[in-house]
Amino acid sequence: MYRIIYSADFMRYNANSAGRRTDDCVKRSIATAFGKDYNEVSRDLISAMKASRASDWKYASIYNKVIQQYGGSEALKVADRPKLGDFIDSQLSEYGTYIVTTGSNKNRSNHVVAVIDGEVYDTWDSRNQYVFNYYIIKEGKSQLARSNLDITEFSDLIRESVFAEVERLSAKYDWAKDCIVTLFKIVQDTQNSAQVIFELTLQESYYAFDRSYRLKFGIALKLTDNVETAEKRIRETVKIRVYDRMWSINQQEAKLVESHKYQPDDYSKPYTADHHLSSQEQRFYNSLPGWVIPRVKKLSVTEPNKYHDSYDLYITPLTWDTNDLNAGNTREFWGYTSAQVKDMLDRYKNKHEIPSVDYDVYEEY
Repeated sequence: MYRIIYSADFMRYNANSAGRRTDDCVKRSIATAFGKDYNEVSRDLISAMKASRASDWKYASIYNKVIQQYGGSEALKVADRPKLGDFIDSQLSEYGTYIVTTGSNKNRSNHVVAVIDGEVYDTWDSRNQYVFNYYIIKEGKSQLARSNLDITEFSDLIRESVFAEVERLSAKYDWAKDCIVTLFKIVQDTQNSAQVIFELTLQESYYAFDRSYRLKFGIALKLTDNVETAEKRIRETVKIRVYDRMWSINQQEAKLVESHKYQPDDYSKPYTADHHLSSQEQRFYNSLPGWVIPRVKKLSVTEPNKYHDSYDLYITPLTWDTNDLNAGNTREFWGYTSAQVKDMLDRYKNKHEIPSVDYDVYEEY
């Protein structure tokens, strides 16, 4: 056994705008090779997919169009299936920008990667992959002004930005006024990207004891970022990501408040505590309005869209519902879809909700 040492270099780089490591090599390689924004590439791939009436932007016929739209060559076939590292050393120019399609075996390509001036730019070392095709983006030395910034250099800025945004939003939401950040860490993914993890602990309120939400989001710098643009990108990313996550918590908190308000007198624990739900049933349960959650007595999902009662739900009736009840003192709601059930629930609540009465001030004449 021996190991081939290639002269082709490997640069661990992730062009994903959220710093995620996911199945998006087509977007990452195009964004890297052309120096374009990841989200712009994503939009153009989706537009090309829709224009071609295709079902996926990962098809070669789709990203071929986008690569050529940006000024790249047509796909050039490589018949002998060399390893990527060897292909770069022997067949590509020392200076130039390329996009290469590769595969883990010689029968099928399943990866796309950018090669710039002899370096592979990827989230993992793909130099042992077999080459199928390549695109010439630019011959000659790349004008890419690579900064080689390390995201850990900006740890203090990331921390300050997260805490400042949490403080700003805490003043906006009632539930967050006394929340505190009890955990904070930055986990580096690649040189240019990291995952930010922090925990918000909410103080005791009238409807729940102290509880915490653990939040996570990614930050990624662009290959061409200098210190100034990197700092701007970090502040903008933190502002968007923290807002999105706290808005999501706000939706959950609103649901908790509503759930507490409509708890029946005999309520002790949620339906899910004693019942095992399928994944479909769990999604249906989680999507129910807050006022329904503590009143669920029975729930089932059977072949959605097939039967009139594919979604079947029994709940404890509302206080002002004095009509004849089903056996077991429950109300039943059913439908082909979850949307139909939730529409029935809305109409039921509007009909039987506790009325709000405005009392006139008594004046003595």
